[in-house]
Amino acid sequence: MRYRWVGRKLPSLGVLVDAALDLLPPERRRMVWERLGPEKTLQEIGDAHGLTRERIRQVVNKVTKAFLRDADLRLVLDGVFSGLSSSGPIVVNVRDARSTTFPDATSEELWNFVMQVWCEIQRRPAQSVQLDRDIFLFAPDGLPNEKEVRTVMLERASFLYPAQLSTALGIHPSEVEAVACAFPKLLRTQSGLYGFLGWTQPQLIKAVAEQLARAGFTEWHFSEIGKAATVFDASLEKQSARNFAALTTRPEFVKSFEYAGRKGCWRLKALGDGHQDNFTAIHAILDTSPTPLHWTDIRDQLQRVINDGTIVAMLGRDPRFLSLGQGVYGLSGREYPASDVEEEFMREILSRVENGCIPAEAVFKLAEERNLTPKQLIAVGRYSTVFRYWKWRDQEALFLTVPETQRRFFQRWFYNRHNRPLPPEDVLVSGLRLAFERQDRETLRLTYEVLQAKDHPLPTETMHWIDWALG
Repeated sequence: MRYRWVGRKLPSLGVLVDAALDLLPPERRRMVWERLGPEKTLQEIGDAHGLTRERIRQVVNKVTKAFLRDADLRLVLDGVFSGLSSSGPIVVNVRDARSTTFPDATSEELWNFVMQVWCEIQRRPAQSVQLDRDIFLFAPDGLPNEKEVRTVMLERASFLYPAQLSTALGIHPSEVEAVACAFPKLLRTQSGLYGFLGWTQPQLIKAVAEQLARAGFTEWHFSEIGKAATVFDASLEKQSARNFAALTTRPEFVKSFEYAGRKGCWRLKALGDGHQDNFTAIHAILDTSPTPLHWTDIRDQLQRVINDGTIVAMLGRDPRFLSLGQGVYGLSGREYPASDVEEEFMREILSRVENGCIPAEAVFKLAEERNLTPKQLIAVGRYSTVFRYWKWRDQEALFLTVPETQRRFFQRWFYNRHNRPLPPEDVLVSGLRLAFERQDRETLRLTYEVLQAKDHPLPTETMHWIDWALG
């Protein structure tokens, strides 16, 4: 059973039916009973009694007025149904109801008869929905019809909280569960949300994706969302992951979702960057940037997860992107002009490059002498904490930060340490510090052996590093 209320039992319902039928002439009782109880058609009743449909309709309308005139019957019916309607929708159990006048009548037929008589007397839009054998949901003020429920759920295509559903249907929140009992396709989840079994698969995927996003899972593989959807609709368990993959090509799916940047992964457009694929997302970043960008800067600005290799491959292979060397990219056909001051600055930088690099300290000093702001420097190049790179026309200039320059000088010396003179002490200390940070005992030990062989004193700052390496 899909209801959870205790409800009311009405075992004496048959006695009430017999009392109502006793008010009618004997020859009219069966006609009225068949019309209001088993709910036969006018044609079926007319054929059984040798009368026309119109004559049966006239007889039933005439004799039911006797119910309206009988004060005692009306009092009893009002007592029964006012008790039922005092707390809104309620579950009614008529399992033990029996009629003496019509012994073969089922409890469902007895309930139908009494319901119709009472509605005729009260002129109220009461509604009765059968939930199970002998079990009915009684709504004294009626319920939204199935078409209204279907329209709301299809238009929203989202799991709704009871308050949201009651507002959409124009009913009291206490009646939402009654509506769910009345319409089997309206299901209540364990978390208290209401979904609809009449959703198309893309609509169901959208509704599930919204709940996953609320839980922090904004991106998902199509196979994962398929498994999540089966929790609500068990019939989807028979579908393979390939079927869920096929959904991604349907216009109804694309309307709500966008590619998340990784193979097979999607997300809601409302949570994304609004771009259909990786290319348009990367292109949009470069299109809005006043300067070329390093691929890591592009990656950091992307609002989607894309593998680093995919970004680099796309930038390097697609002719619509312009490679400026050293991982820096712009848009093909677009010029990135520098001002006269910047061009003069670049000329001087290039004239000072030795062995492919120039210390960063020298560049910053030169920029300061020419009153160049950091913004102007960024306009002609790209910065990082490790190295700086600029490309000007057909020439390239790489200049390093001071610590990085020292470390690279140390590495160059270390690879040919027996044939080269010892580097300056600041370079030596910088290289040994890096070796200690990387837990590189071998570099520390070999450097110590060279210093010993050349009878060079060990820098004080490096003594405990060497002790650690030899210990």
